[in-house]
Parts: sequence; structure tokens; C-alpha cells
Amino acid sequence: SRGPLHRRWRAALARMPIAVTIETAYGAVGLVHADVPHLDWSVATAMLEAAAPDHVDIALLGPDVPEDELRRHRSRPVSGLRALVHGHFVVDEVERVGNRWNIDTGATFARRDRLTLLHVNARRIPPWTFESVRLRRRRNQVNSRSGSSRPTPS
Repeated sequence: SRGPLHRRWRAALARMPIAVTIETAYGAVGLVHADVPHLDWSVATAMLEAAAPDHVDIALLGPDVPEDELRRHRSRPVSGLRALVHGHFVVDEVERVGNRWNIDTGATFARRDRLTLLHVNARRIPPWTFESVRLRRRRNQVNSRSGSSRPTPS
């Protein structure tokens, strides 16, 4: 048994939505952790509300397909949305393909320490990526050891 705290977290997460739609002045934006089980947002959200385990797994873990098939799938737009925002697959820089935005720049990984946000209620969707002080310090230490005088943005 993992204990009462684990059970409370699991119960709280079970009550949270798997996908969220944000209505903006410029159109709907969908949020999901990893991916969608269908390329039409209204169909995808209905599938997720029905909570079939395979569909929930796609939303939380991404499709279980070979890398080349995943790239093809992720290059296809999701209809019914201005933008689909997701993460789960860590990227060095925000990745936008069609109306899909992968903003997982590694906030939870010790060697990355970067968090990205999107301003979804703007005419153009600007990404903002923030680096931790710890990451900037590491970069400055590497630069000082290598003799580089290039300043690190703050």
C-alpha cells in the first residue's frame, strides 16, 4: 500500500477532467496532457468523457505507435479548435505543428528546469519559456570554466 496521501492524490486526480476547452475571443483552445484519441475535438472530448481506458491512455500517455507514425499523427490538425495545447513529450523548444502546440520544455526534469506557458487569449499565441535560477547558474558556471564571456540572458 502506498499510504493515505497517495490514495487522496489518486482520488483528487480521478475527479479532474482529462481534457479542457478554453473559449477565447479568437476561438476554442483544447488542453490535454499528451494527445487526443480523435482528430475532431468534439468527438475526442466525448470519447474521453466516456472514459474508455484506451482513450484515456492516449490522452495521458500518447498513442502507443512507432515514432514515424506518431510524427505523422501529430502533424495532422485537430478540427474544432484554434489550438490544441499538450505536453508529455519533452522538447528543447516549443514545438508548433499546424494547430498543435507541444509546450513541455522539461519543467519537472532536473537538468532542464524550464517551464513554458502560452497566452491563448491573444490574436497571435505567444509562448513564454522561463528558466530556473538554478539552470542559469549552471550555464554561467560552464561559461566561466570554458572562458566564455558570453552573458546568459536572465
